[in-house]
Amino acid sequence: MKYWKIHQNIFFTKGFNRTLVFDSLKSKIQFIPNDLYSILLEKNFIISEEDIDEDYFEFLKENSLIFTDRKKILKRFTKLSDDFSINYDIGICVIELSELTSENLVKLIENENKYTSINQFNFIFGSYTTQSSILKFIDFIYKYEVDLIELTFIDGFTEIDFLFSSLNDINRMFVINNFLDEKIKLKDTKYSNRMHSYVDIKSLKIYTSLFSFFESNLVNIYFYNKIFIDKESNIKNSDKTSYVYSSLKELNQIDFKKIIKDKEFTKYWHSKKNDTLICKDCEFRNLCSDNRVPHLNSKNVWTHSQECEYNPYISKWNDEEGYLSLHDSGITILNDDINICSEKLNKINETLWD
Repeated sequence: MKYWKIHQNIFFTKGFNRTLVFDSLKSKIQFIPNDLYSILLEKNFIISEEDIDEDYFEFLKENSLIFTDRKKILKRFTKLSDDFSINYDIGICVIELSELTSENLVKLIENENKYTSINQFNFIFGSYTTQSSILKFIDFIYKYEVDLIELTFIDGFTEIDFLFSSLNDINRMFVINNFLDEKIKLKDTKYSNRMHSYVDIKSLKIYTSLFSFFESNLVNIYFYNKIFIDKESNIKNSDKTSYVYSSLKELNQIDFKKIIKDKEFTKYWHSKKNDTLICKDCEFRNLCSDNRVPHLNSKNVWTHSQECEYNPYISKWNDEEGYLSLHDSGITILNDDINICSEKLNKINETLWD
């Protein structure tokens, strides 16, 4: 008998309605029925054609999710290690680039060896960003070694041409997040041929990274190892959190090791989606970089006051045809627990998907 095995780079997340299939090599997402995932799990991801429906088998084969060999050989493949780490105290630092923050950027680098404890920077350019602050930003990125920097443009930023002309001589990779109403048109710069993709809610929340997939089982991938410095130089975990650790302008030098020991600052770092109401039923939970601030309910379970843009009980985003809110699809929170009106929800899913 011929046997087939799921590739080692393929990972699954079972949701309420369907199972997400994550191809970590291609950074690709697909979906399969929960009953197919249950069979694969039961068979330890080694199957014969007789084990599953013919259509299911063809789907797995056509999408290169399975390969064949002798069963004895297929059993020898080991699982991919989920033990990942980065050699930095802070994974990402988000900074609103203003006159005040630009004047204090040097405090993010250790004076003696020009080393920074930050893995990645994301600079936000808005109405508060001046040409003077841009020049200080340019001087800062000259002073430390990093391959990639994120640049985020929001409403009110008008110095795009000046920024890119100032960046011309800097040999770095830049990821550009454009939230301006119009596409960026650049003149007299080597960056003039850049493409700026439209940013929507799905691309912002769903992060197809193997590191994030593994990390999400332990932490909240949006809040974990992150600091946010607003235009007034206040140091927070994110722009949505209220606790202010200190002000960058008031510190002689920022001590990251001290920050990550502050329990209030790291309050949300371990609010993982598997332990959060609604999110724990979502097939996207291992790839979700959700900026909603959670809170603990009376049962010491994480939950959100604001509803997500995705409803996992009907498998619809709020910009898709047929979308309904949780309440309208029969989902309520009673006594700090999820209550599902199965009759109502089943009728809705039958209408949407049958």
